[in-house]
Amino acid sequence: MPSSSSDPNSSINSSSSQQEEEEEEKRDPNSEYIPDEEYQRRVKIASFLKDYGAILSVLISFAVYYFVFRRGGGITTSSFVSNLLNSATNQQQQGWGSEKVLSLMILNARIWTGERLESANTKRGSAHSYASTSNIKWAEALAVHKSTGRIIAIGSNSDVLSRFSPSMAEHVLDFKKKKHRDATGEENEVDVPLIVPGFIDAHTHVILGGKAILGVQLRTVKNKQEFVDKIKDFMNTHQLKPGEWITGAEWSETTWEIEGDNKLPHKIWIDSLTSENPVYLTRMDGHSCLVNSKALALAGITKDTVIQGGSIDLDPLTGEPTGILRDKALEFVQKIIPPLDSEKAALIAMEEFLKNGITSVHDMGAVFNLGSWDQIATFTKLHREKKLKVRIYATVELETHKKLTDYIHTNFKKPKPTHAALVDDFKCCWTESHGGRAGDSWLKIGGLKEFVDGSLGSRTAYMFEPFEGTTNNTGLLVIDPEIFYQRVKEADSNHHQIIVHAIGDKAISLLLDVYERVIKESNDTTRDRRLRIEHAQQIREEDIERFKKLNIIASMQPIHLKDDALYAESVIGKRAKQLYNVRKFLEKGVTVVMGTDWYVAPLDVLDNIHAAVTRKPCLSPTHVERRNESKNTKDCAPFLPEERISIEESLVAYTQNSAYAAFAEKEQGTLKKGYLGDITILSRNILALDENNEQELDSITTKTKIMMTIVGGKIMYENDDPSLSSLYIHKRA
Repeated sequence: MPSSSSDPNSSINSSSSQQEEEEEEKRDPNSEYIPDEEYQRRVKIASFLKDYGAILSVLISFAVYYFVFRRGGGITTSSFVSNLLNSATNQQQQGWGSEKVLSLMILNARIWTGERLESANTKRGSAHSYASTSNIKWAEALAVHKSTGRIIAIGSNSDVLSRFSPSMAEHVLDFKKKKHRDATGEENEVDVPLIVPGFIDAHTHVILGGKAILGVQLRTVKNKQEFVDKIKDFMNTHQLKPGEWITGAEWSETTWEIEGDNKLPHKIWIDSLTSENPVYLTRMDGHSCLVNSKALALAGITKDTVIQGGSIDLDPLTGEPTGILRDKALEFVQKIIPPLDSEKAALIAMEEFLKNGITSVHDMGAVFNLGSWDQIATFTKLHREKKLKVRIYATVELETHKKLTDYIHTNFKKPKPTHAALVDDFKCCWTESHGGRAGDSWLKIGGLKEFVDGSLGSRTAYMFEPFEGTTNNTGLLVIDPEIFYQRVKEADSNHHQIIVHAIGDKAISLLLDVYERVIKESNDTTRDRRLRIEHAQQIREEDIERFKKLNIIASMQPIHLKDDALYAESVIGKRAKQLYNVRKFLEKGVTVVMGTDWYVAPLDVLDNIHAAVTRKPCLSPTHVERRNESKNTKDCAPFLPEERISIEESLVAYTQNSAYAAFAEKEQGTLKKGYLGDITILSRNILALDENNEQELDSITTKTKIMMTIVGGKIMYENDDPSLSSLYIHKRA
């Protein structure tokens, strides 16, 4: 992965510097974090044993021979020495005998390590070369150490089997069971499972996603009656008592089959059903919600309420709130909703990640990061109890940057700061701290999240020009620019990573201004900050150049275009051509990372990749129920097809680059000796698809499945689809 002074993409350069390679060779792949003094001691011992171990072994063996066998007879010196040497050879070949020192061994496989990126015009997936060097793009075998969960060997079958026997592994996955041939008898490169580094979702909402599953699910609703029926069904199923809250998410009026221009839901739809129960239902983008009259009353919201950075929709006939709240107005209701079981929500969410091949996530907290520290406490508790199933890079709200600084000092540095009480709630199994980040391979904290605007769908993204059909609505700036600048400056001075939501062109431009100002005014303009802009949806081309100049990471979610492309022109007119310009970002050398933004969008890695490489707004079979079938077919024309990226560029954005965006590129995002054994297995080799064949690209979602998700060498998810069982042999200890 790139250093701060190199191009992180190259489109997308993953080669390490000579110094990094030397450090990699020195690192013990079987260890987590070891203090420097202890590490040096172990290095000296290992070096001594390496140089003199064989001599010591021979001397000890001869001593045993002399005192035990010589007087008793029955064995000759030559046969003893021969047996000794044969035993030593077998030990070297098999590592540590028959002991189960490996959690996982994979053999005869098509493994994309992510080490190098070929030209986008080169057909991939064929003519594989399984080199045995430390930097390889393709491999066919690997082994993961049991106690550390790190890759201990990778390369050809002979490379791995020369060191380890399959009998030493708890699980062996052998992919040589069946030849895959097409109708002509030629070997079919596509219908071969593909093994890739575990997917890293660079933008998701862990606990909110879990809570969305626990609440009313409205993503498939197409009209008013279905909306109301979903509420009824939820109330009947859960037998709610008076006063209990009804929460739900993911509705979107843009796909509803309702006549007229105003398709937004209204509180009167549900007031008669829910007079005794407050209701809070967020739109799919998380920047608008519908609440009923009961919730409005509890929150103290009236037609005269003024909210900085938010708005309340008023009925044009009555002048009263319709129940639609936007952006910062949501906080008025959020803060009075009793907390759901966050631990249960997190556990449910992790199961969903694993089903989708995701081994690590960058958690963006709650909407506007309200309650993010409570979520950190939940993650920490789960970590203490060893219940985390995916790795989490967590963020908290930017305005709490001083609390984060104190938190890191409390756990790792002296003298203790004033907020030492934080240690009781948050001290965990941490093993390291770097700059403004702390944690271990399972849970890290250090990103500071902020919002500067809303969303396109809610018409609250901050724009240079008004939204279509309006004369003065340029969206919402949800934070005072000067307050925002001061917070960024102070947080940056403590080496925290800044991660900011910006969707509209003016919001992105303003954010770049602040970043540039903070960098210039600092005493260290060359520091490796890895500042991020989340979404970067609608952007002027001159601002893409500024991303590269300032070394800003673009965190993007192509899956959003499957909804946004349908209404973009009606909302922003000709400016729609500035949406999701992923190809332009890559061509300018900007680091692009990918995520889903779940729960806002479906948690579907393959659908996200499909959107990036086809630019087609039509929904995959998994999600087609959200739309009328004929309309979905009509919606399949590519949106700005010139912005397509290759499959391999998508994989790099989902693995290497996402690791880089969380300062984890030296242990994640690549399948390499010493790196974490986080692995995803796809049922088909999507890298062998003809990227000029639209039907083949559609097979990413219509035919490809997540077969298995492995975290730290442990199989955390295995697809039980019977059709996949013929693709490999799974041997268990």
